Amino acid sequence: MLEYNNKLKSRASDLRNNLTDAESILWQRLRYKQLKNSQFNRQKPIGNYIVDFYYDNYRDEYLKSLGLKILRFSNYQIMKQLQEVVEFIYREMMD
Repeated sequence: MLEYNNKLKSRASDLRNNLTDAESILWQRLRYKQLKNSQFNRQKPIGNYIVDFYYDNYRDEYLKSLGLKILRFSNYQIMKQLQEVVEFIYREMMD
């Protein structure tokens, strides 16, 4: 089980309630197990980080060390190429 930092719970909740337009659009396609019947989480506290749609290199290395896969998409890709983004996520889930 991944380490959970209770001190970040309130901040994660704030972030979930204040999504950017791109985050909101992508979330509409990923929530409710719409993609491969898999559960996605938004703004999930893991260790000392809140895992979201944006990471820095240090955070990436930490998350990779936990066995997590990092995917990145620009706001432009989500706003203009949403279907391709969702298909890419699906293919990555198949690996």
